[in-house]
Amino acid sequence: MKKILSTIGLGLCLSTLLLSCSKGDYNSGSGKTGYNPFGNGTSSSNTSSGNFTAKINGRAFSASSSTALKSVSEIFGATGPSSVESIALYPDALATGTYTISGGTLSAIYLAVGATSSVTPTSGTMVITSNDGTNVAGTFDLHASGLDITEGQFNLKMQ
Repeated sequence: MKKILSTIGLGLCLSTLLLSCSKGDYNSGSGKTGYNPFGNGTSSSNTSSGNFTAKINGRAFSASSSTALKSVSEIFGATGPSSVESIALYPDALATGTYTISGGTLSAIYLAVGATSSVTPTSGTMVITSNDGTNVAGTFDLHASGLDITEGQFNLKMQ
């Protein structure tokens, strides 16, 4: 129960901070500092460091901003800046291997367009298929009540 409450708290903190920060660092509330790629919300330029795609309840999602942060083991993809929808993945490490929510080696957060709070998936898997020290690639799927994120893929330059 404590883990569920802390994960929900992390999601709420991340969504609030992501939407209120300027371009640069933000703190997810877990002690991990991440990256807000949208600046002041007035630019629509693509700030991706690679590709980040998925299907959200069967609908295609393609991030216009994405990054992989070595320092905090974060994989992040979002649309925006005017209609922010984001997926953040927090594996224990960015090493090749399989990470699961049920195994406690993965946490994740989904923020829908126009939502005032985030959704914390209750099950899911992330597989990092390659990490050459510069780029990280893999796949993921995440699930919660009313939410199915499937066919997730990323291939990102690490920062």
